[in-house]
Amino acid sequence: MATLTRALDDTHDELERDEPIAPALPEKVSNAGRPVFRVWRRSRADQAALALPVGIAGLVGCVAAAMIHEAGIAAVLVASVLAVRLAGRRRRPCCSEPECQALLSRAAGTCPGCGGTIAGDIGRPEERLAAAEALRLRAGG
Repeated sequence: MATLTRALDDTHDELERDEPIAPALPEKVSNAGRPVFRVWRRSRADQAALALPVGIAGLVGCVAAAMIHEAGIAAVLVASVLAVRLAGRRRRPCCSEPECQALLSRAAGTCPGCGGTIAGDIGRPEERLAAAEALRLRAGG
């Protein structure tokens, strides 16, 4: 405790270091030559980004509908919720590796994030180990 609370020298030489401290960077995942799979995911960010403009349009629609008839408010609310739900159903292909999850194109043969060979499509990320095992068994090894 005494070392922590002692008075510093006037020059503060002990605080100046000659060797730079390297920032901790995450290691780049490399799956070059290993099979990875394309997972189709829905993005919650797409729904959130869409919810604000649809919400504002819904609010304006509710005010306009309230001037005409009260039942119009319910119709505007239902239309707003349906717009967010239906427009947010777009799915994007991503790498199945949890450390990578890079966006993939439909025609890509390798993952641009980790270098893995795209071996096919799976429904959920949790299926990647079983799919890799089935692929290995099909290959005969």
